[in-house]
Amino acid sequence: MDEISALVSTSYRRRQPSGTLHGQRCLPFLWKPIKTIGTTQRRRQQQHPLLWASSNSFSTSDNIFNENSERKQIPIQRRHRDMEPLSTWALDWGVVLADGLQLTEDSVGDWTLTITEPFEQGSPLLTVPSHVILTSDIQDDAYLPYYDENDMRTVYTWMAIEMGEKQPTFQQNYLPEFILIFKVMREVYLGKNSRWYAWWQSLPQTFATGLYLDDIERKFVDCMAGEFLYTQDLQHKAFVGLMRRLLNAQESRKIIPDGMYTWLRQSQHLIDGNGQNLFESLVKWAFTVVFTRSWRSADRQHAQIVPLGDLANHDSQLANLRPLFRPVDGAFQFYLTRDLMNVSELLPGKLYLSYGQSYCPARYLVLFGFCDVSAPYVDAHIDFLEDEEDIANKDLEEDGNLWPMKYLDQTCLVISTKSGAISEEVWIAFLYKVLREKDPEELSMLRKSFESGHLAPTVDGDEMVAKLLEKWELTLTNEVRAHYQRLLETDFAPIIVTEQDLLEHPNLSMIVSYNLFMRECFIGVLQHLSEISDPAIPMQDMSTSFLSASFSSQYTANASTISGPQQQSTKSSVSNNTPDTTMDSYAQAFSRLKLNEKARIQTPVQPFTTTISSAGQSRDDTGETARTENFISTKTTATSDSDTSMDAYIRAINNSNGTA
Repeated sequence: MDEISALVSTSYRRRQPSGTLHGQRCLPFLWKPIKTIGTTQRRRQQQHPLLWASSNSFSTSDNIFNENSERKQIPIQRRHRDMEPLSTWALDWGVVLADGLQLTEDSVGDWTLTITEPFEQGSPLLTVPSHVILTSDIQDDAYLPYYDENDMRTVYTWMAIEMGEKQPTFQQNYLPEFILIFKVMREVYLGKNSRWYAWWQSLPQTFATGLYLDDIERKFVDCMAGEFLYTQDLQHKAFVGLMRRLLNAQESRKIIPDGMYTWLRQSQHLIDGNGQNLFESLVKWAFTVVFTRSWRSADRQHAQIVPLGDLANHDSQLANLRPLFRPVDGAFQFYLTRDLMNVSELLPGKLYLSYGQSYCPARYLVLFGFCDVSAPYVDAHIDFLEDEEDIANKDLEEDGNLWPMKYLDQTCLVISTKSGAISEEVWIAFLYKVLREKDPEELSMLRKSFESGHLAPTVDGDEMVAKLLEKWELTLTNEVRAHYQRLLETDFAPIIVTEQDLLEHPNLSMIVSYNLFMRECFIGVLQHLSEISDPAIPMQDMSTSFLSASFSSQYTANASTISGPQQQSTKSSVSNNTPDTTMDSYAQAFSRLKLNEKARIQTPVQPFTTTISSAGQSRDDTGETARTENFISTKTTATSDSDTSMDAYIRAINNSNGTA
């Protein structure tokens, strides 16, 4: 594989081992000599820019920086992620691991949990004691002589008051995460005296999340996942502002230990090896660690990170791990959700965890920094409902109903990644759009058919929706088709990149992969629409031969849950109540679809896109391209001339992942 193919191949799915030992490195928790199998050169990662200030300069005294001491920046050392001490540390702190559980490094330097011994469903594979879990809970948070519970309680009280007075409402919900970020920074300050030193030393120095994108990369992600970028930026800026106000408040009252305060103040005036402000680098790094590795649950409101448990990779369909907290002592455990029998040292079993909300790959792209293609359904990208929330609230006051915004489950506004079929909720959303534009009176009648003050609609309302879906079927089909055609030509237009672009922008291959994946999903919608519209085509005296020639037969509608409006699309005739759609306009719509699909197959990169500039290099000091740990493999390039169809692209992905 050439260098550019290798770059692109690291981005399509998150850090999953290749399934063979070539290029992998396995570290059993019962130590044996570590061997690197294969000749693939792994990517090295930098130490965090502030590690020298903590591990090399820590003192048990509160004032670790003397006013007269001369601070010299120590060159950043390059290294592999330091995983061997992590395993030793885990055993020393009482972590219990099943026989055969090991850390496996793949060819790009990413680590994950694998198993070499067979286990049955329900078997516990990993048990992490409660005292090893890093949590935002401040109760009993003491580690003498370095800090006690009162130290953290003071910080918690100040943050809670400050966020309540200065932050927007949505930011107050992130107080547990902000407390945990501060704790991670505190552990970095403690250096080798930190209880979690081996854990945070093993973490990557850089990530591929939205905060780490350069200007060129952000430009493309903003088009496809701008809402998540915006929210992440707000959260990050809120925490940076909170930390700056904390340091300013420390001048009049003691909130944090004086030594940590001096350390943070000094970092505000230092530059790391990448030319970044040390304080900003630390905050961004700690922020990303927490928001990519912590979670909360209904029964545990504190944000928590489970060392070693945070190494489990995501796959929504192949997930075989279930996280649980043992009620008797609060210990964390991973259980197998299915039998895992055909494993060995030569072919270790892959362990996956679902991170949740898998229908939203844009969330994974921005918040976690990888392109997830494992979900069976993805967000339908319906944007016209969001602007109607104020109207819905107004309607609540006037006629007592909230249809359709409050009746549509946002998690059900999805499309199938396999067939391109769209959910019934999507059809209802488009019905609202059509009625709002073409028949407001009927929309008003429909809203009145739903009882006010109830979460579920009446039977009359459901029946009326079904009749309207049938009545407006062709118009709805055309609206859906136009919507996804617009997305393919605007927000998700093809991205043209050169080999130099991929070298200069380390996250660009991941972004291109996401663009290609979402385009394939939207093109699948167009294919599905053509299939459910087949009965209407003979009325227009049109030949359907181009459909079978242009589209793969792999896309078939899931008639049980996802299909046309109310699964009525296969009827043999069009209702007389269907709004007038001329034969010419209908034929033109299919002609455009035919031409667009033909152009996609022959030339997947459309001429209206522009090649990105080579500005904004993102390399490390040695000229080595800085890759992050959140990449995994797919064998394809964005500039291949040999086979450019989307089907060939998917075949390449399947082949690289060892699937049929």
